[in-house]
Amino acid sequence: MTRGNGGEPVLVTGGTGYLAGWVIAGLLQHGYRLRTTVRSLAKAEQVREAVSGRAGQKAARGIEFAVADLLSDKGWDGAFEGVHYVIHTASPMPFGSAF
Repeated sequence: MTRGNGGEPVLVTGGTGYLAGWVIAGLLQHGYRLRTTVRSLAKAEQVREAVSGRAGQKAARGIEFAVADLLSDKGWDGAFEGVHYVIHTASPMPFGSAF
């Protein structure tokens, strides 16, 4: 990605994840508009707080959230709507799975 972009919208999947937090902060620092997926909107403030230290509170307030889960088709059409780029960082973590 290049600096000085026109603020194209980007979807980052798995917004609550460690990798996604760094990706989101970096994109916000470079002026991209951000949408991220979470399994519950209750996690939105957690994501904003995590990236605000790196990208600033103003940028973090601009994050859009879409509810979607990798284990379901529900919510993905809306998550992808209008974005120019997708960075897929989500990974399903079913409870009780062995590593």
